[in-house]
Amino acid sequence: VRAAGKAGIEAAKGAAIETAGQEIAKALAPEYEWAPVYFDFDKSEIRADQRGMLMAHAEHLRGAQLTIFGNCDERGSTEYNLALGLKRAQEARSFLQKAGAKGDIKVFSYGEELPKDPGHDETAWAKNRRADFAVDR
Repeated sequence: VRAAGKAGIEAAKGAAIETAGQEIAKALAPEYEWAPVYFDFDKSEIRADQRGMLMAHAEHLRGAQLTIFGNCDERGSTEYNLALGLKRAQEARSFLQKAGAKGDIKVFSYGEELPKDPGHDETAWAKNRRADFAVDR
């Protein structure tokens, strides 16, 4: 009975230490930021300068459920932008899967409906041609 009691106490200590370690790790290492990736005008191909970001996303997915939201600038019809946004999200998903990402990856398009920048110039439009990421752990 004493041995079983000691084993229980040691297990509880181990669990407490593990929990404390996890709390310290969270405090020292902030949550991963799922930054958007950006696209060229009227394109759905992953730009060379965005591949590093997607590689980092692939490494951090770790089996979680991810939704990728494709977005466009205001130019083009609603229908066209919804289709282009979906194609952008699909391209990002394909890249992540080829990079070895594990997890359930869904895609969705907002078209031009959720601009990051409400402006009407190239600077604003460049910010709105993107894929956003949302993780549900």
